[in-house]
Amino acid sequence: MPEASGEDISWRKSSHSYPEHCVEFACLNGVALVRDSQNKNIGLISVSGGEWMRLASATRSTRTQSD
Repeated sequence: MPEASGEDISWRKSSHSYPEHCVEFACLNGVALVRDSQNKNIGLISVSGGEWMRLASATRSTRTQSD
C-alpha cells in the first residue's frame, strides 16, 4: 500500500470538518482510508468499502434525525 502521505493517493477533506477537528478520506483498491488531517503522519484507519458505506449511511441518518 502506498504511503498515507504519498502523492499517489487523492485525499479529500470531510465537508463536515471543523478547522481544529478535521478528517480526510481516500479510496484505494476498494478500501477506504481515513486519517487526521492535522496529524497526517501518525497513521490511518483502513476499512472495506462496504464498512465505509455503512458508516457514512449511519452518520447521515443520525444527522438527519437530530436536525
